[in-house]
Amino acid sequence: MRRILKNLLRLPVRTCKSLWQWRSPAHRLQRQADRAVTDWMDRERRCALSAVPGFSSERELHLLAHLVRQAPPTGCIVEIGAYRGRSTVWLVEAAQKRADRPAVVSIDPHLRDTWETFCEVQSRFRLAERGLEVVRGFSSDAGRTWSRPIALLWVDG
Repeated sequence: MRRILKNLLRLPVRTCKSLWQWRSPAHRLQRQADRAVTDWMDRERRCALSAVPGFSSERELHLLAHLVRQAPPTGCIVEIGAYRGRSTVWLVEAAQKRADRPAVVSIDPHLRDTWETFCEVQSRFRLAERGLEVVRGFSSDAGRTWSRPIALLWVDG
């Protein structure tokens, strides 16, 4: 009984928080991203991409794909920290839907036995053929000689 009363007393606060969250720009952007991704990518493809192992959530991946589609037309898409390629496949997929088809550059040293899985994902989704450039090394080393413009930078590691 105490638990029910406690929850009833919290209801107005929770309702206000939910309404406030609904109005927040971040929540609005996430809803926009979810709608956009479902408009240009069919369910079967989303399921295939989501099956890639990794830690990014569906919400993050939808937002990431949406941001790639909205990025400026000059420059490449850069990912620092690929792990096994979960966000990488979403970056490449979204980049391929753009008219300018920017290159996606993935930078990761793949130190913790992730290289084999990453290569398998790269092969399965034909990422190299679709504009993925892989830099197997630390971002600090890649940055020393970097001279290309960057349209979107995703730091995931």
